[in-house]
Amino acid sequence: MRAPVLIVLLLTLLALAAPAVASASPSASARALHCQAAAGGGLPSADFEGHMKAVRGTSRMSMRFEVQEMVGGVPWTKVEAPALRRWRRSSARVASFSFVQRVENLRLEGAYRVVVSFKWLGRSGRVLRTATRVSDPCSAVEPVPGT
Repeated sequence: MRAPVLIVLLLTLLALAAPAVASASPSASARALHCQAAAGGGLPSADFEGHMKAVRGTSRMSMRFEVQEMVGGVPWTKVEAPALRRWRRSSARVASFSFVQRVENLRLEGAYRVVVSFKWLGRSGRVLRTATRVSDPCSAVEPVPGT
């Protein structure tokens, strides 16, 4: 008789713990807004967006972008650009934080994606949580009319 009671108790505890585990994953996203070729044969550019929502105890939020390219079937490689080395910081005590990062002078034949690293910081600057998200790829094969 004790074994079924213990199993029911264990299943109940697991069911109660499941929502806490699901909510422990911080809300963050990364996406490619658009890649576009420049008119007149110029090199393409791309805009990528990172978005995050505060978690309990967050004082500030921070994100950093890493743009990757794939050209000619070669695996994804990092695009070097000084602007991508910086952590972008939110204002203090905001509910959400979004940042759009533009990357210019890309290769016309490339596909591009962004890897965004996220940090949630407490009052003392202590890291509360971290996350990483990867966007879907985009490419700028043809010029956009009128740009």
